[in-house]
Amino acid sequence: MTARTKPSPRPAQSKVPGLHLDKVGLARSVIDSIRHSTGLDEALHIMDANFRALFRELNRRQRQAIREITSEKTRDKIKRLKRSFLLDHPASATRAGCDATP
Repeated sequence: MTARTKPSPRPAQSKVPGLHLDKVGLARSVIDSIRHSTGLDEALHIMDANFRALFRELNRRQRQAIREITSEKTRDKIKRLKRSFLLDHPASATRAGCDATP
């Protein structure tokens, strides 16, 4: 994994102090404008296909990130358990010695 760096300011935010665009509101506004405009049926279908592709890719990346996090947690747990076992049994271990319950 790569280290995260501080994101640079967005161009619009650096030009207009205090600007905040609500992404959901903007998306709803664009969709509403296209739906109520005549002759933009093709544009609506193209936009719908583009958003579907975008969300499909975002979902794929999210699933991949979750898998990586889960894998890291598992790897860390195995390392921790191995270290603990080696501390408990520094010289050697036998099956009989490991099967005994405290």
